[in-house]
Amino acid sequence: MNFTDAEVCGLAAAVSAHRGQPFDGHARAALTKVLGVMEPRARRRATELTQRVWIDRTDADVGTARSRHAVDQALQERRVLWLSYRDREGTGTDGTVDPVLLARARGHWFLVARCRHEDAVRWFRIGRVERARVTAECAADIPVESVGTPPPTAEGVNGRCGRQRAERDRRAPISRDRRRASPWP
Repeated sequence: MNFTDAEVCGLAAAVSAHRGQPFDGHARAALTKVLGVMEPRARRRATELTQRVWIDRTDADVGTARSRHAVDQALQERRVLWLSYRDREGTGTDGTVDPVLLARARGHWFLVARCRHEDAVRWFRIGRVERARVTAECAADIPVESVGTPPPTAEGVNGRCGRQRAERDRRAPISRDRRRASPWP
């Protein structure tokens, strides 16, 4: 498998900008594996190129590494997650949630999950999660569609999400369900 220095630099920049975000440890491990299979000369060129890319991390609102890891693990393994969380007013709550998805909106990462106490989907800003623990209980299989329709500007990491739905919605007749406001924060 061959990687160009520019491809590896692009991956390194994305991983560096992603530091502290969901699945960042896994992204760094993948980059290390890519560097490990490169020819030494190509790896040197890639390393030289990455020294010419700077990332400013002053806006990081990512919470603790332990909490982020628990959120990632619960989503990956489809397990119930116990959270200790502070809302925007500073009020603390503890409870269990069924993770549905991770979303980046308005400059912050959110865990979108069904709160078991409220029996409703809620958006938990990752930077406000004080503690999180993965439980042994399997999470409910909640369809991503139950969260609502993402804005047309939203894009999944696979390149599909809001734009694809926006195109589908333009072709479909408007129903009462689609008239409700977007759930995005």
